[in-house]
Amino acid sequence: MFFSCGQNSAEKELNGNWREIESEYSTWNFHPDSLIIKFPTESDEKLYWTANKSQIEFEHRIFGFDSLGKDIDTINKVLISYQLSDNKDSLFGTLKNNWSEHKFGLLKTKSYIEYLKKKFGIKFTLPKDSSGINLGQMYHSTIGGKE
Repeated sequence: MFFSCGQNSAEKELNGNWREIESEYSTWNFHPDSLIIKFPTESDEKLYWTANKSQIEFEHRIFGFDSLGKDIDTINKVLISYQLSDNKDSLFGTLKNNWSEHKFGLLKTKSYIEYLKKKFGIKFTLPKDSSGINLGQMYHSTIGGKE
């Protein structure tokens, strides 16, 4: 049986769905028991993570081949030094791993439409059907969402 020790307040603030500002198709989904990172053209990574008010840490295993065709099995240690915006929906930081260091940012969003609103400041107005319901808010829709 597995028992969780619970999350600290910094980890709870990070829970949710985030999209990279520079690459809208790269998503970071923080959950109490895992971090799921999705990059285009790569398989999803499900990782154990920890955080405090200024740093996020996780490790992920990399399998592959080097230039000589030799198997590579490496643990990539990742440390992100970050700062949240005042309203806790934007994260800006520096990611350091075994090979490099780079600055990046994330926006916390519930949907792709919300991401576009936050990133570009665009207000989307969806057409209404004859009953007055926004078409993008219907249960089967994958776009839109209530405001």
